[in-house]
Amino acid sequence: MAKLIKQIFSTPYKVDLLFSDEDVRSKVVVSHDDVTENLFLFHESDSISGDVRISMPSNKKLDQQGVRVELIGSLEMFYGSSSEFICLEEELEGPKVIEGSATYPFNFQNFEKPYESYNGLNVRLRLVHLSCRLHR
Repeated sequence: MAKLIKQIFSTPYKVDLLFSDEDVRSKVVVSHDDVTENLFLFHESDSISGDVRISMPSNKKLDQQGVRVELIGSLEMFYGSSSEFICLEEELEGPKVIEGSATYPFNFQNFEKPYESYNGLNVRLRLVHLSCRLHR
């Protein structure tokens, strides 16, 4: 029964965000909420570019209404509220049926990065949060 439920509700596709210079880009260690992560470090003049790769099993199809990548800067208060101060969006693909796998390049260049990232006791300022949205 658990296997049937997993097949019904599981996502048949995998989305990977790959940066074009991730093999040479500097990383920083960030700890918050008892989780430690290695994150890429971007400087003020850096552009953010790479590929979004969508992969699926060969016998599956994905009928999607658009693929978008978003670059977000957010201010998160630990008591629940948050606000965005940067939100850039790039549409990578319109409505289409994807079979197998697909790769879409993205590039955010020459945008202003007015703040540095910060993790404090009551607030977290995240300059760049990159996400991919697949509209179905």
